[in-house]
Amino acid sequence: MVMFDSQLIDLIRHFAPEELAELRLFIKSPYFNRGNFFQETINLLAFVENAAPDFLPRDLEREAAYEAVFPGMSIITGKLDKVMSELHLLTKEFLAIHQYTDKENEFQRLLEQAVFFRTHGLSKRFDNLVQKLTGYQSESRYQDELF
Repeated sequence: MVMFDSQLIDLIRHFAPEELAELRLFIKSPYFNRGNFFQETINLLAFVENAAPDFLPRDLEREAAYEAVFPGMSIITGKLDKVMSELHLLTKEFLAIHQYTDKENEFQRLLEQAVFFRTHGLSKRFDNLVQKLTGYQSESRYQDELF
């Protein structure tokens, strides 16, 4: 049986090599990967990456994946599925965070920093940031809801 038709593989096989490298860093971060399967998600991603860039079904056999994720352990039905589900959730979180950190979202990030400064009594930093945000608005070519 293969993992090829899973939502996880369908998503990851569309990543560029640079995106896979970034995903690997994300998955290895205990800040983002706080689940019960920390090491197992790292192992599973490494197994999936070994199938790149072709992601052929023969390279994604469930038995081989199980051995890569749980080396030397007997197969327990459903256990690999839990790790696959966890890695899929983390991969979708990565996509959201990766998009959020793009340069095009700098205004939104600064706005959220301003909220933090205001709600935490950092009025001088808040005022400085509001001036910067106002400058961004004056340079904006589009007056959408973000404006």
